[in-house]
Amino acid sequence: MIYYERGDIFEAKTQVIVNPVNCKEVMGKGLAAAFKARYGAAYFAAYQHDCRNGRLRIGRPTLYTNVTPWIMNFPTKQDPGQPSRIEYIEQSLHYFAANWQKAGITSIAFPRLGTGQGKLSWEIIKPIMARYLAPVAAQGCIVYIYIYDEPRPLFEVTAPASSQDDLIDYDGPYPPPRRACYICGQTSWIWDPEKNLYQCGSGDPEHEEERRRNEAWWEAR
Repeated sequence: MIYYERGDIFEAKTQVIVNPVNCKEVMGKGLAAAFKARYGAAYFAAYQHDCRNGRLRIGRPTLYTNVTPWIMNFPTKQDPGQPSRIEYIEQSLHYFAANWQKAGITSIAFPRLGTGQGKLSWEIIKPIMARYLAPVAAQGCIVYIYIYDEPRPLFEVTAPASSQDDLIDYDGPYPPPRRACYICGQTSWIWDPEKNLYQCGSGDPEHEEERRRNEAWWEAR
């Protein structure tokens, strides 16, 4: 039996959670960016190393076991910025289905593979995932598929901004209370350690929020 769960994959109580990745050392958007922000430099460096030496490639997911839960880096595309490909997802699912027992995996949580930044249809991907994962579940592995539409960000600010002043006039640790993205209005945030700033929870790099975004406004104060 496969369990379909509505919620945040980072809250899964499974032994392994799955991060859909490309094979070119980049975790720049979507769920992969949230994994990078949450699990930090050592995890990201291990992923980059696996890309460089060919250990991670299409049809060959890798398992990172230095954190709890373990993370399976699951290739769905070759290059960042490109759509995921159904045949790539199938090859990686096939490998997982053939090797999960050797890896000692007892429970695992998948996202909707390739349907976020990969731009594939869930109506197409759902039966493909079920075809490969149902036999795994039947053999005793607990399998969850998280069907939350977008990756939930690492940090959340729930109160909406009440005015433009609330968006700017704040001199404390970020993300400040009531602060909303200037572009899309979201009030949830992902920390980008490389750029040393918070990014809007949409995962769009164009929505980055620097501490003094409106320099002219600050100059005028």
